[in-house]
Amino acid sequence: RTIYIHFKDKNAIVEEAINNVIKNSRDCIIYEKEISENAIEEALKGVDAFERALSRINPSLMFDLQKYHPKVYLLFAKYKNEFIYEMVKANMRRGIDEGIYRKEIDIEVLSRMRVENVWIPFNPEYYTKFEISISQIQKEIFLHFLYGLVSEKGYPILNNYKNHRINKLSNENK
Repeated sequence: RTIYIHFKDKNAIVEEAINNVIKNSRDCIIYEKEISENAIEEALKGVDAFERALSRINPSLMFDLQKYHPKVYLLFAKYKNEFIYEMVKANMRRGIDEGIYRKEIDIEVLSRMRVENVWIPFNPEYYTKFEISISQIQKEIFLHFLYGLVSEKGYPILNNYKNHRINKLSNENK
């Protein structure tokens, strides 16, 4: 009950929590973009940051927010449809400029598709069909997407990052 000294109601608590998640995610994505050597590394680091956030979120969160806290859900929708969308577009432009993404890709179409793909695993009708975590589902969807973006020059770069990550994970699990 003492928490309500600081918050008007439960919705205000949820809104504050979601605003913090969004701010932390935004800050992390911007930081990872700034320190990445290329667009592929930036994209992979972005997925890593998203995976870290996913590990602390109940898969049904988005649907619960939409059902019980629609105004708060709109904060996530705005974040996804504006910030994430613009970051994905910028990453694609960067990859094309670096020659590691195919130059003929339609940035608008693929950016929108990628933004929507991020949220697919949160759908209970989807994630309950698998015996793996949402973050593992997300990785598979993302790698499939990224392999479709890379050029001949980008393909070995992506494979190198992927192999490095696999080796790192296997060493951590020893």
